[in-house]
Amino acid sequence: MKYQNALRATALCALMACGLTACIHAPIVPPMKGMVSSPSLDLAAPDAARSATLPFLFDDNRMFVVLEFIRPDGGVRKALAYVNMGQAAPILSDDLFRELEIDKGKPLDFRFGTMAIRVDAAATLTQDEAMSFTINLHSGKPDKPSFGGNDAAKHFFAPLPVEAVLPAGVLQNFEVVMDYDAKTLTLAAPGTIKPVGVAVPVRLNDETGLITAETVIAGKKREIVIDNGGSYTVLRASAVTAILDDHPDWQRGTGAVGEANTLMGGPDAVAPMLRASQMDMEALHLDDIGIVGSGMGSTMGWLLGGFFWDYYSDKAGVDVDGWFGGNVLKGFQLTIDYPNRTTYWLKQNNLDPHDLDQVGITLVRAADKYVVGGIALKGGKETVEGVQAGDTLVQVDQLKADGATRGQVLTALHGKPGEHRHLVLERDGKRIDVDATVTAF
Repeated sequence: MKYQNALRATALCALMACGLTACIHAPIVPPMKGMVSSPSLDLAAPDAARSATLPFLFDDNRMFVVLEFIRPDGGVRKALAYVNMGQAAPILSDDLFRELEIDKGKPLDFRFGTMAIRVDAAATLTQDEAMSFTINLHSGKPDKPSFGGNDAAKHFFAPLPVEAVLPAGVLQNFEVVMDYDAKTLTLAAPGTIKPVGVAVPVRLNDETGLITAETVIAGKKREIVIDNGGSYTVLRASAVTAILDDHPDWQRGTGAVGEANTLMGGPDAVAPMLRASQMDMEALHLDDIGIVGSGMGSTMGWLLGGFFWDYYSDKAGVDVDGWFGGNVLKGFQLTIDYPNRTTYWLKQNNLDPHDLDQVGITLVRAADKYVVGGIALKGGKETVEGVQAGDTLVQVDQLKADGATRGQVLTALHGKPGEHRHLVLERDGKRIDVDATVTAF
């Protein structure tokens, strides 16, 4: 795996040498084992809270919670955190990292409700270190933190003021319950919760906290990460190609729309969308699951996609073909018993087979704007007329895109096939009005 990673990095460097000045290398992934402590995990601390529950904000199929960070002077600093089971280490905005003096070696102390949690400074990252592929050549954390001068999470999730990531490397120390109906997240000391639902064993990489489940898709076993950090279920390009070779009727379009527009970046514009008639994780059977492919459309897309999946597999501790995202998880109360390597899936809602019925445009987040990255295809034909890549989305019906969350914009573009959405766009400084039809993808 690491050899393949090195080959792809070398290939990228060779390509970039033709016109660029830097090579791409993976973000830092510090080992998390032994880096997290809490009085709640110490049976000798009788007064410690054994469990705590917080409400979560649900937007774009992702969850966010407010944590209380403890400053060096003992004061409390509340901040919105993105709960991401695909990330190993805690990530803080540059401002919060400095305010908590993590750069001076102070541990990261925060409260999840009534539960106190501490993370070693060596396992806490700035966004520049953790959220982008950089020219860093080292596998370990550098002596000094890297500050990028901007807050990537605030940009990615704007207008939500996200300043931190609550990652798998922290969650793995607890029993975790994600109740999507009640919109609550619970952390509990091991042995505290009696789980309910269909039991599915998982593999845990305790160096990162990532968990994977053996999943049968189109008759083939594949290792899939359970990752609530992704808005939609994603498979790597080679897996999608193999599936569509046997089931071409599963493809529903090209160009990610709705919650499948998971990156809101360039690759989404050429990503295939498909629906698997059945996916099985042990005794759990999932029907008609939407999937989006990653790393397709061009040689560079293949190289970057392959590089990412090797990096992601390294974090998972096993070769993986994708992740289960929010479009699947939101149908359940999911209990994760990390110590016993078992998940429990209690069905709460039927998964929506029409979640990708959308106006067929792929969006890119550029500065504080939503920009059209491409027009989605169905049957090889564009599904929207009068819209061009590069147009800025100003309004959908009554919703103004400026100041709206990702989830609000994508919901506004959703509807029943044949319904119309009035789009206001800006192109070359001029306003354009388009009557767009919702397509069944």
